[in-house]
Amino acid sequence: MRELEGLMYDHFDMRLHRTQLLVGNDLAACMQALGGDEAHRGLHVVDRIELNFDLGLCILSEPPLHMPKVTVDGGLPSLQVYFSDRKYKAIMRSIDLILEAIKDDDVDIVQQYETGGERPLPATAFGAGGIFHRTDPDSSELPDPAAMLSVDRGSDAESIDEFYETTTEPSEGWGLRRKNNRDARTNFGKEPDRVLVKVNFAVDNLVGFIWRTHTDGRDDLHIADIAVTGLAVECINRPFDLFADVTIHQVTAEDHLLGTGGQRVYALTSDIAQADADGETGKNLIVVKYHRCQADHPEFTTTYESIGQTVDVDISYLDLMVVRKTILTSYDYILKTFTDESSSTPSSRLDSTKELQSPDTVASLIQEALDTIRVDVRFKGTDFGLCHDDGTPIALLSVTAATMRILVTDLLLVEAKIGSLTLSDQLDLLPAEHHRGEPLDPRRLLLFIKGDELADFRYETFDPQSVSYPGHNAAIRLRVGAAHLAFIERAISELMEFGSRFTAMHGIFEAARAAAALGTTQLTEEMMGGGQKYHFDVVMSAPVITFPRDGFMPYASHGGGSVDLLVAQPGELTISNEFTTVREVGRDWDVNHVSLALRRIGIKTLFVIGSEASEHGAFGQTEEQVLLMLEDVDYHMDMHLLMHGHIEGCPRPVTELIGALSPIKMRLTEYQYKMVYDLLGVIGRVFGGTDSAPPEDPLIGDR
Repeated sequence: MRELEGLMYDHFDMRLHRTQLLVGNDLAACMQALGGDEAHRGLHVVDRIELNFDLGLCILSEPPLHMPKVTVDGGLPSLQVYFSDRKYKAIMRSIDLILEAIKDDDVDIVQQYETGGERPLPATAFGAGGIFHRTDPDSSELPDPAAMLSVDRGSDAESIDEFYETTTEPSEGWGLRRKNNRDARTNFGKEPDRVLVKVNFAVDNLVGFIWRTHTDGRDDLHIADIAVTGLAVECINRPFDLFADVTIHQVTAEDHLLGTGGQRVYALTSDIAQADADGETGKNLIVVKYHRCQADHPEFTTTYESIGQTVDVDISYLDLMVVRKTILTSYDYILKTFTDESSSTPSSRLDSTKELQSPDTVASLIQEALDTIRVDVRFKGTDFGLCHDDGTPIALLSVTAATMRILVTDLLLVEAKIGSLTLSDQLDLLPAEHHRGEPLDPRRLLLFIKGDELADFRYETFDPQSVSYPGHNAAIRLRVGAAHLAFIERAISELMEFGSRFTAMHGIFEAARAAAALGTTQLTEEMMGGGQKYHFDVVMSAPVITFPRDGFMPYASHGGGSVDLLVAQPGELTISNEFTTVREVGRDWDVNHVSLALRRIGIKTLFVIGSEASEHGAFGQTEEQVLLMLEDVDYHMDMHLLMHGHIEGCPRPVTELIGALSPIKMRLTEYQYKMVYDLLGVIGRVFGGTDSAPPEDPLIGDR
């Protein structure tokens, strides 16, 4: 059946054979490289691609619903791109020169459309009077037979059409028959499931070789190779909706700054490689599905829930290798290649951010959104391998099962969830000793989340004119799971030193900090004293910080067994508010009641007795002794904030604070005192290290 359907199309093939793109300083060198058998890395941008396109036009006047009228199939078996900062800048300069050359002769098409004047079509088959020129189907004017005759004079002599000269108006019956035929054809092509146009394009293998060109005579620096396999794009156009799917099977990035002696080091991999090795089919790294539906679709309110646009994104598991040398070199490369260094200071970037976030700009962007849109993102997870410059591991940060949904209509809904987070010590381990999917050694865990979810966030706005208006304009809900942190001297020191080596990215961190502080300040002012009413409900489960004796991991302690611990619990934090109206002196006053509480604050020690792991004596048995240093302490504060700030004649204060603290009970034994004293020395060694920055790697900067 498929072969029979293929015969119902007229096919037109277009092929680009051995297409190349080169950038060089002189024409002779480029012409010489064009005839070479191998790609010239310094000149080639694109090397010898074979691009195929097939255009299919259905010959059936009324094809079945699943057969598109037009098909476009494109394929690119292999694409190799040799990219460098010098080539990119040369291409951009060439584009600027071309645009400047045609700027004076360019016709202002926008102005022609804005004037609304008549724009006659050229004298072609599609122009005025052409055989494909479309007229208004609802027009009562009939075509001029003489004009029709003049157009068809060059047609086939065996045509069965007959024309009659007449000086009278066409008969009423002829016009009625023509109208009925037109009405019969009106419904064709308007079926919701009919496929009008189908486009497929696939790139089997795409490889980008990333180089940085030095200007001081040094050899070019090979930074990385990025390989993309199985890139496919499919678009389906129907009378009332449009589908677009993008699929990427696999993405890998080979780090050439670390790979030495023929050893390959991959900065980016995924679980798809293992799935391919196991023979699993149908798995892809990234899948994006886009759907746009018109409001007049028969199933717009039922199947598509009155949502004009939907975007579904599925991302599989990623493995990222985070190395200071690679990150800073890539950052420096991007900064000097794609940005203007004269305007890349944090203050200028922050000023541009303010301009983009001005009320007029935001309002115009919202106004341009013609349809509602829903975006769903599902992320399977990622592993961040934190490593030294030589590739030896420091720690492994794993995030799993992240989801996000954004729904934009007249209102806004944002939902996000993160399933789990773990941070494990990888010191003294070889890179090959850990593989994703293998269970982690619990004795090496530095940070983990107790419970099913790390965070559950929801932000929603409400319409004050709606009958279901809850009394506030927006609501924020946040739930954070209980984080368990092990304070290990060596591991924490290594992580802090690792973070301090990113001083070259201080500009980005400072701009992000300033933007976050500005946004937080504005949001706080809006929530506390502005006219808008924001309801928030935040619950952060009590984190637990564990201090092992002498700051060693359990696997590094005497015998690798249990060790004495000091456990600090800062308490569970809850913040919520509600809006009420208080009547005083004959008037109603809007008050924002904010409640803040810290519950179950405590400190305790766990001593292992009857074992060599403890210095506190043996009693003929092995067990854990739990001693409370600080029993559960609760703190509660109520804040009453007068909406709209100070109001003349209002007897209430703008801000009223009422706090309460439960009784504090502390117990401290001699052994506990000694342990706390030793741990203070551990904490001092971790946070009292040197502040001197490491020397800059010559590979990072281009001096």
